[in-house]
This record gives sequence, structure tokens and C-alpha cells, in this order.
Amino acid sequence: MEAGPPVEPRTAAASAGEFIGNLPLSLAPLSVKTGLDPNAVPAWIDPDRLGVYPLEIRELERLEIHLGKGEEIAGFQHVGNELRPLPIGSTLDLEHGVFAWLPGPGFLGKHDLVFIVGTKPEGFRKIRVSIDIKPKYSFKERSSSDD
Repeated sequence: MEAGPPVEPRTAAASAGEFIGNLPLSLAPLSVKTGLDPNAVPAWIDPDRLGVYPLEIRELERLEIHLGKGEEIAGFQHVGNELRPLPIGSTLDLEHGVFAWLPGPGFLGKHDLVFIVGTKPEGFRKIRVSIDIKPKYSFKERSSSDD
């Protein structure tokens, strides 16, 4: 049996993008934990009206997103019209269903992620997360009383 023609990487990414685009959005609350305290209680956040979970953290602040234990999970960074690997320094614990990231210096701005979560009998869904990373330290504006 002959092998078919090689698949171009961009074609494979486009196919994955089409697959992900056809999946239903998850609208259930999402469990999120920030900071380094291992005893911190995760917060539950709801998606915005577009189905995106908005998160805001500071540079060098750890983030954990609990996606669902016992499910199949895949994650990507969504940049323009491309799906790329998850950000450098992040981990996706498939056994416990947890995405963790401690963004290093310079990872400022918006980072759009998409996770595919589910099981074969029940079906898959996508979870869209937009992480806005602010500087760890910001300059305070001088007030007129400082003059």
C-alpha cells in the first residue's frame, strides 16, 4: 500500500483549526488559582458574552487553570489565525487536568489559549482563555502634592 503525499505543516494546522472551530464552546464556570500559595482556594470564573474566560495576572505570577480530571486534554496558543504550542514555561498536567504557567519577564500583554477537553463517548468542547499579563511593578503617577 502506497503512502499518500506528505502533509504540509500549515495544512495540518489549518485542519486542526477547522476541527477546533467546529467544537462547542464550554460555558461552565472555570476553576482558576493564582499566586504561589499551595493552600489557596481556586476561584470560579464565568466566560464573557463571546465564550472567552478573561483572566488578568501580573508578570511572574503563577496561574493554574483546572480543566477537568479524567478527560482528554490538548492545549494551544492562538496567535492570529495560527495554533501554536502552549507558551514557554507552561505545563499541561494531563493526569490531573491542570494547566500551569508562571510567565517570566517580558510576557506582557494578551495571550489567547484554547483547550480541547472531553471524552470520546461524551464528546469534546473547547475552552477559550484570554490571559492579560500586566507588569509586576507599575509607576505611580506623581500627584501635584509631590511637587
